[in-house]
Amino acid sequence: MAQRQFYRLFALAAFVVACGGPSTGSESHFLERCQEGRCPEELACVCGVCTRSCRDASACEGGAECVGATEVDAPACDESAANVPRFCAALCDRSEDCSGLGARHVCEEGRCVADRTYEREELALAPTSECTEDSPTPERILYVCDCAAGADAGCQAGDDGGSGAVDAPLRTLAAAIAAEDFRAAGGAIALCRGGVFEVDALAVDAACTEAAPCRLQDYYPSDDFALARPRINSGSDGIAAGSANLEIRNLRLEGASTGEGVEVLPGSSAIALCGISIAGYELGVSALQGASTSTGVTIADALIAGNGNEGIQGAADDLRISRATLRDNGVAFDDTIAAVDISAASPVRNLRIEDSVFGIHGADGNECNSRMVQVSGTVSELRVVDSVFGDESMDSTQGCWGVVVGSAHDALVDVADDVVVARNRFVNLGLTAIGLTGCANCTVENNAITHRGDAKAISVPARLVDVSDGPIDNVRVQNNSIYLEGATESVGVFAAAPAGVLTLLNNAVRYEVAAPLSACFDLAFDGDDTSDFNLCWRPDGAPVFELNRGDLATWQGEGQDANSFVADPLFVGPFDLRTSDEASPLVDNGSPGGAADALGGSRDASPDIGAFER
Repeated sequence: MAQRQFYRLFALAAFVVACGGPSTGSESHFLERCQEGRCPEELACVCGVCTRSCRDASACEGGAECVGATEVDAPACDESAANVPRFCAALCDRSEDCSGLGARHVCEEGRCVADRTYEREELALAPTSECTEDSPTPERILYVCDCAAGADAGCQAGDDGGSGAVDAPLRTLAAAIAAEDFRAAGGAIALCRGGVFEVDALAVDAACTEAAPCRLQDYYPSDDFALARPRINSGSDGIAAGSANLEIRNLRLEGASTGEGVEVLPGSSAIALCGISIAGYELGVSALQGASTSTGVTIADALIAGNGNEGIQGAADDLRISRATLRDNGVAFDDTIAAVDISAASPVRNLRIEDSVFGIHGADGNECNSRMVQVSGTVSELRVVDSVFGDESMDSTQGCWGVVVGSAHDALVDVADDVVVARNRFVNLGLTAIGLTGCANCTVENNAITHRGDAKAISVPARLVDVSDGPIDNVRVQNNSIYLEGATESVGVFAAAPAGVLTLLNNAVRYEVAAPLSACFDLAFDGDDTSDFNLCWRPDGAPVFELNRGDLATWQGEGQDANSFVADPLFVGPFDLRTSDEASPLVDNGSPGGAADALGGSRDASPDIGAFER
């Protein structure tokens, strides 16, 4: 991955926290953050939130009260409330107090705010997508246009009595789905940009083939290329994909805090969800296993956010999540909830999460309190690469994890083989950034981790081992850069595999402050395990290198880390774990072996320690 791409992903993770959405009508923006001091018609920007003036609570809705500026402790109230003595607001102490307003509301500065950052139509994080370069052109296209509440101005609804041609579109998706022109192989339904469709549980089960896939897609009904992508509003479930060779691209799905945005039915194959945004459901995308396992599920260029439980749940062979953004899924702390939850009751293989951004997950404003990726069951050939987890502004609890393989979720037996977690950036997580349990032939390399809390940045295993778990064997932890805030009982790398082989090479761990009961490494090693060419540093100059042995010299007396040392790595900063200083002890002091660094650059014959080659 190029250097600019690595840091671009990190910048986008912060960007999605800050951005807001476009105007699609005043009612949908009530209690939303103002955009550049402006709100849709009939709403006023007061104390940084789109609301309306009131005399009493009867003018408010959804449990909001009629309050004065002195009742809201928000800096933005100083000037904006001067001409609005009383306005609608829902006061709160924590985000749980906002639950009656819906899962998308969070508590900020004492009042509930509709967090609709995920609604921005043209975010670079969810770009218009062509799915795959070699995707065949549809043989037939049925055009459909409806203009339910919230449609763009100028939207012109079609007629189900029409032909379905671009100049005579149908009106309802139900009519289009039932049409033979779509149900036969190679058919497509094109939804008008700027349109809004009210749909519940739309079942798509056309007879598609690999040579002639079916498709739900967008189209421009006019020359106005600023039109928003088509929106499907659902009171329950969104789309059920039950066929093979189906593409769903460039749509926006909005739920009502229940149901599933897209359900990939068991046994489906070659399902591609591209350029879509999914928000407001209980579950964003479901691909649960049943009597048979789905194959070839692709989720690309997607924005999945603001769903009450999880963003993506299930398991499939040949599952690919690429260039996706997931944030604000999950309404409260629960250590079984994750943005991406891969639960494989039956074995699955060839899974890939790449080039994606994982933001805040949970209900407490800017606080992460659930897992970002958890994998349980029997999996092989798993890759989690080139992605960003967290951001500099995020606060975290002990429930905030990064990537956990072998999570013991749903009482599944955890057996993982051939897993790579590489070239990722983890920032401000609360417990464990990377955890592996029941993992054989697994590699953790070239990751940059800035970690908070009483935690283990990398943990092998990630939990108490059960007798039913697969073996921990042939696990390599190499060329990772770790910056620890220095909380009590924190560890850079924990590793223990009594019956397997562990290798730790070229890892750099730096503490921000001296911390009691903390150490760079906590290693339960035997004669088959190897640790060497590692660096450890704490500001007091005498860090505990290994938790149970103490200083480096004592640990070296057991035959480990002969070429390791204690020195300041001279990172650029806590959120940039490269070094720009030739005098850094990271430079040229590593062990040869890794072919490339976190940025995709080649490592030379005298490689650097850590994730980055200078």
